[in-house]
Amino acid sequence: MKKAFTLVEMMVVIGIVALVGAFGLTTYKSTQNAKNVEKSAKAIADQLIVAHADAMGPDASLSNIQTVDITVDTAVGTIVKKIVSTSTTVFTAPSGIKLSTSNMTNNTYSYIANDAYTLGQIKPAATSADAIITVSNNDNSISYNVTVNHMTGVVDVSRN
Repeated sequence: MKKAFTLVEMMVVIGIVALVGAFGLTTYKSTQNAKNVEKSAKAIADQLIVAHADAMGPDASLSNIQTVDITVDTAVGTIVKKIVSTSTTVFTAPSGIKLSTSNMTNNTYSYIANDAYTLGQIKPAATSADAIITVSNNDNSISYNVTVNHMTGVVDVSRN
């Protein structure tokens, strides 16, 4: 007499495999979503650091005040850098990522190379609080703050 699996035994095994696969897929998607939010926050921080450097770039001097504006379009999910009259989109949020701002007038933050400071230092635009760009997934379950210190212009990324 041959030994074989019964239909019920096969259905139980298939059910267990499907259940384990579903949990694995959910965990994988959640991890990918968290990584996308973190990667976006770090990309924004990098662009803010570049804007800081641009303000102190080769064209900035005590006689040539250089202003670099960073504007966040929360509706579209883009960040635009403007130096003098040239605007460049430096970040576009991937699908499933949204942006919001705090302490940014008209969603804009300006780095200003100012003659009140010695060359090599930066004075962010006048504000009394740190500028914050919040990067989150669509349901806000994962979010990071990209913070620009209002006194020094230093950029920091932290998970909420």
